[in-house]
Amino acid sequence: MILSEQNAPTCPYSKKLQNQTKLKWAGTQMEFVELVYALHEAGSFGKTPLKSLFSLIGQMFGCEITNSYRLFWNIRNRNGDERTFFLNKLRKMLSKKLTRMDSGSWR
Repeated sequence: MILSEQNAPTCPYSKKLQNQTKLKWAGTQMEFVELVYALHEAGSFGKTPLKSLFSLIGQMFGCEITNSYRLFWNIRNRNGDERTFFLNKLRKMLSKKLTRMDSGSWR
């Protein structure tokens, strides 16, 4: 299924959530671009066009990116493992949480 703003499925809780919580992206624009490109490349949203993903995810997180290609170019110009700095950070943080949980700590 290809999602677009016009035919995106509605969640029965979406109106309630919108009234209760406004999600705001607290990371950098570069981190947002890195995340959206990774989700797109992984096929996490099927064959949804990249531009639509930026629009839809941007709306969800209150983050408007108008220069995603330029920011992605900057990511592409990074060296080695640091090319995916934000994704590496996410992986490390989740791994640490799982390790803490394995040791009996849930925080």
